[in-house]
Amino acid sequence: MNYPWLDKYLLSKKSVKKDFKIEWQWDRYQIGNKLFAAICYGENGKQILTVKCEPEFGTYLRENYNNITPWILHE
Repeated sequence: MNYPWLDKYLLSKKSVKKDFKIEWQWDRYQIGNKLFAAICYGENGKQILTVKCEPEFGTYLRENYNNITPWILHE
Protein backbone atom coordinates (compact mmCIF):
# COMPACT_ATOMS: atom_id res chain seq x y z
CA MET A 1 0.00 0.00 0.00
CA ASN A 2 1.40 3.40 -1.00
CA TYR A 3 -0.51 5.26 1.71
CA PRO A 4 -0.30 3.36 5.01
CA TRP A 5 -2.02 6.26 6.81
CA LEU A 6 -5.15 5.55 4.76
CA ASP A 7 -5.40 1.99 6.07
CA LYS A 8 -4.89 3.24 9.62
CA TYR A 9 -7.55 5.93 9.15
CA LEU A 10 -10.16 3.56 7.70
CA LEU A 11 -9.53 1.00 10.44
CA SER A 12 -9.93 3.70 13.11
CA LYS A 13 -13.66 3.95 12.34
CA LYS A 14 -15.98 2.22 14.77
CA SER A 15 -16.73 -1.48 14.03
CA VAL A 16 -14.70 -1.60 10.79
CA LYS A 17 -13.56 -4.98 9.49
CA LYS A 18 -10.96 -5.36 6.76
CA ASP A 19 -10.46 -8.30 4.45
CA PHE A 20 -8.80 -9.02 1.12
CA LYS A 21 -10.95 -10.24 -1.77
CA ILE A 22 -8.53 -12.38 -3.81
CA GLU A 23 -10.75 -12.59 -6.89
CA TRP A 24 -10.90 -8.79 -7.19
CA GLN A 25 -7.50 -7.93 -5.67
CA TRP A 26 -9.22 -5.53 -3.27
CA ASP A 27 -8.67 -4.61 0.36
CA ARG A 28 -12.27 -4.16 1.54
CA TYR A 29 -13.43 -2.09 4.49
CA GLN A 30 -16.86 -2.93 5.86
CA ILE A 31 -19.11 -2.06 8.75
CA GLY A 32 -21.39 -5.02 9.29
CA ASN A 33 -21.92 -6.41 5.81
CA LYS A 34 -21.82 -2.97 4.17
CA LEU A 35 -18.79 -2.07 2.07
CA PHE A 36 -17.87 1.60 2.47
CA ALA A 37 -14.36 1.69 0.99
CA ALA A 38 -12.02 -0.47 -1.05
CA ILE A 39 -8.44 -0.17 -2.22
CA CYS A 40 -8.15 -1.85 -5.60
CA TYR A 41 -4.83 -3.02 -7.00
CA GLY A 42 -4.56 -2.76 -10.76
CA GLU A 43 -1.95 -3.19 -13.42
CA ASN A 44 1.57 -1.87 -12.81
CA GLY A 45 0.86 -1.47 -9.09
CA LYS A 46 -1.70 1.28 -9.67
CA GLN A 47 -4.02 1.69 -6.71
CA ILE A 48 -7.56 3.03 -6.80
CA LEU A 49 -9.52 4.06 -3.74
CA THR A 50 -13.25 3.50 -4.03
CA VAL A 51 -15.54 5.06 -1.43
CA LYS A 52 -19.28 5.21 -0.97
CA CYS A 53 -20.76 8.66 -0.49
CA GLU A 54 -23.89 10.64 -1.19
CA PRO A 55 -24.29 11.34 -4.94
CA GLU A 56 -24.17 15.11 -4.44
CA PHE A 57 -20.90 14.86 -2.52
CA GLY A 58 -19.43 12.65 -5.25
CA THR A 59 -20.37 15.27 -7.84
CA TYR A 60 -18.75 17.98 -5.73
CA LEU A 61 -15.53 15.97 -5.41
CA ARG A 62 -15.34 15.22 -9.15
CA GLU A 63 -15.93 18.90 -10.01
CA ASN A 64 -13.22 20.11 -7.63
CA TYR A 65 -10.48 17.44 -7.90
CA ASN A 66 -9.17 16.27 -11.27
CA ASN A 67 -7.99 12.85 -10.05
CA ILE A 68 -11.42 11.84 -8.75
CA THR A 69 -13.43 10.03 -11.36
CA PRO A 70 -16.77 8.21 -11.30
CA TRP A 71 -16.83 4.43 -11.06
CA ILE A 72 -17.58 3.04 -14.50
CA LEU A 73 -18.90 -0.49 -14.67
CA HIS A 74 -17.79 -2.28 -17.82
CA GLU A 75 -20.18 -4.92 -19.06
